[in-house]
Amino acid sequence: MLQLLLTILHKTALSGFFSKALTLEDTQQLIAPVLEKMLLRSPEVALASLQELMHALSFEVSALFKDKWLTPLKTQLVSTSEKVRTDAEAALCTLIEKSQDETTTQAVVKDFLDLLTTGKCS
Repeated sequence: MLQLLLTILHKTALSGFFSKALTLEDTQQLIAPVLEKMLLRSPEVALASLQELMHALSFEVSALFKDKWLTPLKTQLVSTSEKVRTDAEAALCTLIEKSQDETTTQAVVKDFLDLLTTGKCS
């Protein structure tokens, strides 16, 4: 219970910082490369971090989503770990909710439909 309380407090405390201090440029240059590596090495941690970060950001995330996180998320959706697949789905939903560019969102949906039609998704 204490761990859950600390996690909630930590996420809420950083949300204000992220929404006010991070710009699109900062996120592209500093955070996106680290999250990309984390998605490859420890997706369980990275997916939760990505989801919380997206909730906190105050700018349009469509470009970051399509350019940086679409391919790693597609990879995690076909993971053998159920937790990773579930977290990837939650992160994907969060990114789609935060994306406001209709063209980018349509391209992302098309990519995921292609993934489903090839039968590579469990």
